[in-house]
Amino acid sequence: MRRDQTIQLLGVIETRRGLETSRRRLLLLLAVAGVAAPLAGCAGGGGITGGVISPTLLAGLQAIGTTIAGILPLLSGVAGVSSSTLTSITTVVGQIEAALATLSSASTASAGASVLQTVENYINALAPLVAPFLALIPGVGSTVGLIVAALPALEAIAGVISNLLASTTALAAAAPPLPASARLRAAAAGSSQQYLNLLIARARAVGGRRHGR
Repeated sequence: MRRDQTIQLLGVIETRRGLETSRRRLLLLLAVAGVAAPLAGCAGGGGITGGVISPTLLAGLQAIGTTIAGILPLLSGVAGVSSSTLTSITTVVGQIEAALATLSSASTASAGASVLQTVENYINALAPLVAPFLALIPGVGSTVGLIVAALPALEAIAGVISNLLASTTALAAAAPPLPASARLRAAAAGSSQQYLNLLIARARAVGGRRHGR
């Protein structure tokens, strides 16, 4: 074979190798794009990374704000509750209400999850302040206990890990008894969801009475 023919043959081989490399790169890029496209679609679809807040999560968080404010009249003017303790409790309740005020039906799911964890931190701060009065002042224990008992259901909806301390979780024992029908559902689906339903129902009833005045 002559030298010029050899050079031409080598050129053809190199061209084919280049085309094959380009083809492989193109196939790889297409494969990556095919995987990335559905992932990009999922990113804004829900969960705590995108989408709007769950209506149940929003209702539950708003119910916490409505319910927790109810302990202040119960503690005010009661013997044994010092003014400094009442001030501390009022401050924490105000912080909870302020955190919840940032949410609306247009809020994102991630914002709802973040506020839930913030509220749990405030409830951890509130728990030791109200614990001495749970058995002494009617209504305080059942109010705080109901909120704490409902929190695991909200955590499940938001997809977050609980921030509650063990001492705070123990306050769920003071929650009011569930209605008979709710107890039956709780046996099948878990009591926290039934406590959440009760919390939302009571908060709506309180809101209805306020608007009815």
